[in-house]
Amino acid sequence: MAVAERSGHIFVGNSNADTVSMLDARTGPVLRTARMEHSPRAVAVDDRTGRVVVLSRGIDDAYVPPIGLSGTVSALDARTGTVLHTVAVGVGPRAIAVDERRGRVFVANTRSNSVSVLDAGSGALLRTVVVGAGPSAAAVDERIGKVFVSTLGDDRT
Repeated sequence: MAVAERSGHIFVGNSNADTVSMLDARTGPVLRTARMEHSPRAVAVDDRTGRVVVLSRGIDDAYVPPIGLSGTVSALDARTGTVLHTVAVGVGPRAIAVDERRGRVFVANTRSNSVSVLDAGSGALLRTVVVGAGPSAAAVDERIGKVFVSTLGDDRT
């Protein structure tokens, strides 16, 4: 769940229904429900671009041999809830972080041991960075311009 302060909307991922609901932050009713690729796992807001980014896991990524299918990140318009675009990221995406200052979105892909870096405006995949085993969380410090990623099971990181 995330709040888009400028638009006055709350966005909630409904993982079992493969949807994201947009609610009015002041009065509470659902204003719109948008269909997502597969099981929305995380939601973040970029108030600077007026976008909401939604991380969806790949289809049964834990059960499809050998490594599952890529997850996706969809961008929604924070005012209307309309899906603007969707881009593929790594396998087993688990966390998303936004750097509003630099216009970047970071996605921690647990099963592909990588972080996808997206342009917040266009949604374009800019690069994929290999990190330690099982990246599971990401946080941005906009003041110093760094993203921090925690990993599982790799004593090198």
